[in-house]
Amino acid sequence: MIFKVLIVGLLPYDSGKTTLAMGLIAGLRRLGYKITPFKPISAHNWYTQYNATIVGMKYGIPLSEDIIKLVEAAEVNERFEILNPVDSVTAPLNPGAFWDWHSPSSFYTYASNFFRQVLVSRISFILSDNRIVNYGFLNKFSIEKRLIIFQPEVLSRITRKLSKIEQVEKISFLAEILASNSMPAIEHSLDYLKNKYRVVAIESFNDAAWPLPRNESVDVVVAVAPGQALIYDPEKYKLAVFLREHVMKPYKGAVLCDIFDLIKPIERIEVPPVSYGILPDSIADKLDRLVGIVSDKIEKKNQK
Repeated sequence: MIFKVLIVGLLPYDSGKTTLAMGLIAGLRRLGYKITPFKPISAHNWYTQYNATIVGMKYGIPLSEDIIKLVEAAEVNERFEILNPVDSVTAPLNPGAFWDWHSPSSFYTYASNFFRQVLVSRISFILSDNRIVNYGFLNKFSIEKRLIIFQPEVLSRITRKLSKIEQVEKISFLAEILASNSMPAIEHSLDYLKNKYRVVAIESFNDAAWPLPRNESVDVVVAVAPGQALIYDPEKYKLAVFLREHVMKPYKGAVLCDIFDLIKPIERIEVPPVSYGILPDSIADKLDRLVGIVSDKIEKKNQK
């Protein structure tokens, strides 16, 4: 019987989701559970997260830094595209180009808009025969106007194994493509993983409250901020998410600050600091209480 853990961030950035997920995954793996990570949607900057870029160049597709770390913790042998079906590669803005186009004030407008900073997005579908199709979408406008900084050789190497690449003329089109195609890709990947693993540890994107299809369910929700993790009842949590989306954000998914005052956590767990580069098993040692709580919930579900 499949058990799904959803790990979400209480803050838009640097909540500590990936570090906590690494420790939880490693801890459950050591207890003998067949566990896999799942990062439905991700984004990374090719320049500031260059280690992920190096791996992406090796495999020929855009890959997030988070899924690379989570795979190490889980010690699984799966195609990255299945574990991370949607990934966007962003690039640093080119400040001088905004002067070249006589619009220096637009630099800060672009800096506050995620899609304007995208270099390429990948959406991967696993088909019924387990073949994978990778689609790439290039931000043609920002690339041609040189509004973002990138190296053509790097772009060529991280896209060389994409099945099809489309140049998207308008930023709004890119947002629409991701909005309409991400959930089917996520659903296909998750269905594959549910049939193969006992536990799926799902890490959300930034502070998105629900990175899954609406008809999906989870067995426990862990929300994290630096220093503390909160455990939520999964049914009450999902109800709060969709109530808030229906009332306040019918066209945009809820984030944690939208629901924080609607549902009280059932557990609070202290999360100690960890040093950079620490091994997943060492993180698991520091998160033994969280690992124990989740393990108990897995066993209780087994007994039903």
